[in-house]
Amino acid sequence: LMKQTVANMKADGAEFIIFVMHWGDEYSTEYSSYQEEIAKYLNSFGVDVILGSHPHVVQPIEKIKNESTSKETLVFYSLGNFLSNQRLETMGNSLSANGALAQLEIQKDSNGVVSLKNYDYVPTWVYKYTDEKNKTKYKILPVKDVLDSPSKGNLPQSVINELEESYNSTTSILGQVN
Repeated sequence: LMKQTVANMKADGAEFIIFVMHWGDEYSTEYSSYQEEIAKYLNSFGVDVILGSHPHVVQPIEKIKNESTSKETLVFYSLGNFLSNQRLETMGNSLSANGALAQLEIQKDSNGVVSLKNYDYVPTWVYKYTDEKNKTKYKILPVKDVLDSPSKGNLPQSVINELEESYNSTTSILGQVN
């Protein structure tokens, strides 16, 4: 089905293919051999980027290269959680409040070839708080932006500490943010 989907996309004129996968072992910060196998399989059909989810925590980013065709595929094995109540208090796992937004710079050159020029990610963290009406609210915080701002979003020091832990954890798995 994946092979046919890619073939159909190409037949419809797709010049750059991004696959979104629901895969991986929940709460594991390492990708599985199954994910790696599927990523190589998708690479062999010409998929350019794979965005993964399901583990509820971030997993590594890597470029894989097909030995026979030299085709490269960028794989975000898991972008973690975006908006979720899965967190230390509910799941016993602080890593499940972490996430990442993929940033992809795609270009078409003068010969009409579309390719991935650059990529990065934005570390995110799910901030759960209670508003003035005692209602539970969630806000997705861009971790580095908040930590780098002079006011630190006017957040309590305990939240800043959690953001620092989140940033350190996320970047230790995904690499440094450019």
